[in-house]
Amino acid sequence: MIEMRRAQLSFGDGFIAEEVSDLREDWMEYADQALADFTKYLALKPDDPYGYGERATIYESRAQWSLALAEYNQVIKLIPNEVYGYGNRGMIYLQLKIVLSRDTFES
Repeated sequence: MIEMRRAQLSFGDGFIAEEVSDLREDWMEYADQALADFTKYLALKPDDPYGYGERATIYESRAQWSLALAEYNQVIKLIPNEVYGYGNRGMIYLQLKIVLSRDTFES
């Protein structure tokens, strides 16, 4: 379904606004399901840092920075000697700085 909509987007400007909106709705539905699945997964396997990392990725894509940050903090708690959590948490801090700077500038 998504591939078909991408094809429509490339064939004419008339579809663009409507199809982008539809793609976002489709994506959000899939993201909601993925979030629910990772939450169930982590209930069964709470010591898997990569489950928290995947859930953080979903939060990042939604610009839910504090939730993503909490997930990466959990990753670091579980695997403190690996770079995975630190690097991703650093990217969240960078994104927050950009967002906060933009908000300050636009005020």
